[in-house]
Amino acid sequence: MRGMTSDDDLIEVQMRYRPVGDVLMGSVSSDVPPEKRHREEIDADTFVEWAPRHDGSRQLVGFEVLHARSRTDEFHRISALPDSVSEPAARLVSAISTDTFESLGSAVEHAADSTVEVRLGALVLDNASPVERGEADDALALALSFRALAETLASLPGGTDRARTQELLSALAELAATLRTADGLPAPGATAAARASVRGGLPLTDSERSTLTELLTMADFPHAWVETDQRVRAFATGLSPGGTHNT
Repeated sequence: MRGMTSDDDLIEVQMRYRPVGDVLMGSVSSDVPPEKRHREEIDADTFVEWAPRHDGSRQLVGFEVLHARSRTDEFHRISALPDSVSEPAARLVSAISTDTFESLGSAVEHAADSTVEVRLGALVLDNASPVERGEADDALALALSFRALAETLASLPGGTDRARTQELLSALAELAATLRTADGLPAPGATAAARASVRGGLPLTDSERSTLTELLTMADFPHAWVETDQRVRAFATGLSPGGTHNT
């Protein structure tokens, strides 16, 4: 990487956040040739690009995070990224919001850029926790159940904010589409976006919103997909005419 030999050397990381689409992209200033770069899915919503180091570890050279704003946690980090990049990335994402723009076009124009200097050694990726993959059939079943849940929610009367309801329906539809095509990978960005849409103004009780939030969290764990699928279907049934929602 441009002649750097020490993990204490500083290297630039360029980041760009696009509020329309909620996408964060980053690249590490390096001279690693394309043939030595490896692109890997951390999950269905996160891609990292890395290069092998002399000691066999992996050096981050680029990344792309979908649903970046939704994945910024209460500690102002984006957990999919190394800590050295996570905090400045979260600050960049938090500094810009589509809520402040008059139109979609102005939001596009305000895509935010940032460059930070990070210790080379702080860009080493963790090899200890390989991504958990589930069965593609289980992911498909869960995707279909979330899609059916969205259709049930769309048919419910009540609610005081139709825009918020539509936001949740869109988030559930995107989650379903992602699970269907992710080859068994979880989609924590899509579930985070859906959880962020579970707010007041929906045609759901407080208890139902709590249950839906729990189901969306369970969907992040492939080993629980079969149980989650069963619970999502039961939840949708309870919301249907004649279900507990209507009693």
